[in-house]
Amino acid sequence: MKKALLIVAFIFILVAIPLTVFLARQQQDIRQRAAAATTLEFQPAQVTVAVGQEFDLDAVVTTNENFITAAEIHTSFSSQYLEAKSITFGDFLPNILESGVVQSGSASITVGAGTQGKQGTGVAARIHFQALADTSGSTTAVNFATTSQVAAVGEGGSNVLTVTTPAQITITAAGGASPSPSAVASPSVSPSPGSASPSPSATPIVSASPSATPGTGGGTASPTPTPTATPTTGTTTKIIEPPNGSTVTTHRPTISGTSFANALMVLSINTSPQITSTFYANAQGAWSFTPNTDVDNGTFTITVTGSPASGNSEVVTSTMTVSVTGGTGGSTTTATPTPSPSAGTAPAASGTGGAIPVTGSVEQTLFLAAAALILLLFGAGALFL
Repeated sequence: MKKALLIVAFIFILVAIPLTVFLARQQQDIRQRAAAATTLEFQPAQVTVAVGQEFDLDAVVTTNENFITAAEIHTSFSSQYLEAKSITFGDFLPNILESGVVQSGSASITVGAGTQGKQGTGVAARIHFQALADTSGSTTAVNFATTSQVAAVGEGGSNVLTVTTPAQITITAAGGASPSPSAVASPSVSPSPGSASPSPSATPIVSASPSATPGTGGGTASPTPTPTATPTTGTTTKIIEPPNGSTVTTHRPTISGTSFANALMVLSINTSPQITSTFYANAQGAWSFTPNTDVDNGTFTITVTGSPASGNSEVVTSTMTVSVTGGTGGSTTTATPTPSPSAGTAPAASGTGGAIPVTGSVEQTLFLAAAALILLLFGAGALFL
């Protein structure tokens, strides 16, 4: 009889240990916390309208691996050029948590998806604008304010919004036929004496070998406005470091330059995912930005928009090549978009945390551990019966 009890106790212990471990894994589901990876962008990213015309911009959210539950969207723009008529929810986050508020130079709304969260890409909000004034061949920006934030399941209230991308609006004179100041210039007629058809660029780009238009005759060498990086000559906003076309030997290069005094700056690097940051120049117009995440080896375009308190925004671009010996240095983290000193910003920490229980609770773990201990003690007690 005693021998039989020993066998039963031994079998009981063998079953209890793996069973307890299995239940703990099922209940606790300990896994790595998902990295903050949600982005917001305006679509379309570039709009050309005439004074008086109305248009819509969609605030499109991409959650990546996050399951988002709510988005608090704040936008800012120049009241000199744009008036927001309304802001409404999109089909991706259909629950209105705070009604839309439209003011001079800003619009905001808070929308949600429910406690289960939602993953994917969709329209979170839609803003209806009216163009007020001619931007004189330049652009005016619509930005996501640094107070925008996104909540997600299992993130403990942290802001999972990492990247925001603004929209650039070109406004032409009412009824005018001014071309959009995009890189695609259309020199429809060779400039003849007396024709006032200024190029949309601040200073005409004349290449070293002006390409005479074949077949036109008469030697009408039409300097082609090349769609290359926007020249900084003649503009207040400039990218000084790194120099255009230069090579840097660090995965986190410092980008600096000048613009208007206390200008609102929007800087983006066309990495994947894109790095975008909003900050301010100082009283002398100087600004500087260093990415919080590694930039892989390769050639990238830097786009900087400087928006003064009043007047037209300026957009300049530059290219840089990142070349670091010893690998690409690709980072699994995402960029924290706002090195701005704004107190309202609460960017989510980049990277991944340790093994953090995302589901389950401490109480469940303690309960299962206690149950395992009781089972083991029961089995051990049976050995002495």
